[in-house]
Amino acid sequence: MVVRVVSTSVAARQVQSPAEVAGASRRPARRPVSRRVVACVTAVIDAAIIAVPSDDAVKQSLQLVRGGGQEHRRRAGTENLPGIAGFAAAATAAAAELAVYGTVAALRDGLETEIAATAPEALVLGAAAPRLPNTSAIAMPGVAAETQVVALDLDGVMVSAGAACSSGKVGPSHVLAAMRVDPEIAASTIRVSLGWRSTEAEIDHFLRAWTALYRRCRGLAEGARAA
Repeated sequence: MVVRVVSTSVAARQVQSPAEVAGASRRPARRPVSRRVVACVTAVIDAAIIAVPSDDAVKQSLQLVRGGGQEHRRRAGTENLPGIAGFAAAATAAAAELAVYGTVAALRDGLETEIAATAPEALVLGAAAPRLPNTSAIAMPGVAAETQVVALDLDGVMVSAGAACSSGKVGPSHVLAAMRVDPEIAASTIRVSLGWRSTEAEIDHFLRAWTALYRRCRGLAEGARAA
């Protein structure tokens, strides 16, 4: 297996399915990866996912490496050696802490169970598939994802209407499109991501905010039908 360290935006232009890029680039930080079980020619691994300082941060802090015109004359040579060394150190640390994601998965599963109990019509996309332990894609049919993002933000909860690394963009996730999710469902889906420090109290906060939004939207819909 050949491993290239590139940005997911670059990778997305080089493969047919952006879903494959998103999944591959994020898995090493949260689940073990073995070339015996990953059937691929090229694997894309995103260093930022395991908290490696961004290339911009490295360039800003290391402007003494002179000699070439690469990266606006901030870094000589082609290889980002500080970034590579940082990636190796972060990967070692991440591998030693993979067990914590068992707890994260339990929190995520509990969140999804509560969502299903509160709103039987809600959908958890990919629930039956092997997936990252910290991410949930939840559809609230009939309620635009952007509406959910804004409402939850006002309640102190940060979620996204798109794929990872798509801050500020609107519209359905291109990853869901690659998964061939019905456009109407995709348009009502939010991505909820947990971190290694997420707590039960934070999950409870999300569930309260999501449930309140769901009940408001359901009440408006029932009122509209009655009228």
